[in-house]
Amino acid sequence: MPDPTTHREAIGQFAASVPKVPETIEESARNALRYVLAEPSASANNVHTDPSCCPNCGAHFSSTRSPYCSPYCREVSAFVRQFRNSLAEGSILREDRQVALGQKLWHLAGGGYPLRISLISEKDKLKIIATKGGLCELCEAPAIALDNVGSG
Repeated sequence: MPDPTTHREAIGQFAASVPKVPETIEESARNALRYVLAEPSASANNVHTDPSCCPNCGAHFSSTRSPYCSPYCREVSAFVRQFRNSLAEGSILREDRQVALGQKLWHLAGGGYPLRISLISEKDKLKIIATKGGLCELCEAPAIALDNVGSG
């Protein structure tokens, strides 16, 4: 078992390295990780050992294919394992790892993958809008931006 003092030191270094006022989308992704630095709730120590319960949320369900009740619970558990592993390895102090984990947390919180949208050039964005007839697929108003373009 890793030394808790080492984890506290890594968390302190990590917290100091994350920008408080993000200026770029990468810094915003890193800043999203501040939510995992909050004090754990009392229920955070509950471990569900009943095999008919989801190990993430504790909901009762029956499945022979997965221990998780939904793909969302599976993704949340994967994020927690990745974050803990990054702390244990010390890779959490690398900016690129913070961006990757921040993106994942941003996605899990319902915000999509904003870095993927920023990687699309203006020329390609205009092509995508043109292929849809220049109209929003939901409301049929003139399209001016991309949203939910299959990035997540």
